[in-house]
Amino acid sequence: INLKESKMETQVLVDKEKAIRQERNQISLSRKRTAGYGRELVEATESVMRQKMETDRIETDLRQKETELHCLKKLLQGKEEHNQTLKALIECKEREIKELQEKR
Repeated sequence: INLKESKMETQVLVDKEKAIRQERNQISLSRKRTAGYGRELVEATESVMRQKMETDRIETDLRQKETELHCLKKLLQGKEEHNQTLKALIECKEREIKELQEKR
């Protein structure tokens, strides 16, 4: 489970890097396309694209945090199951000791 989830986390980071590169390329292309339309249009376009990049980054971070939370919950569940197994083993040994003491 951990390996699979680690791969998912790695993929999220790779996708995030790709998205950032694409947004930067789009800003660069936008500057070239809008060069003749005036500085205000360029600035407005860049502002919108920066806001979109920030929103995308936040959404990517949110997905990553949700994945991390899911991993932690699975880990906790595994630990709880392990603790229950240990408790059952302890109870079994205590019964065995009690039985042997009674036979003594």
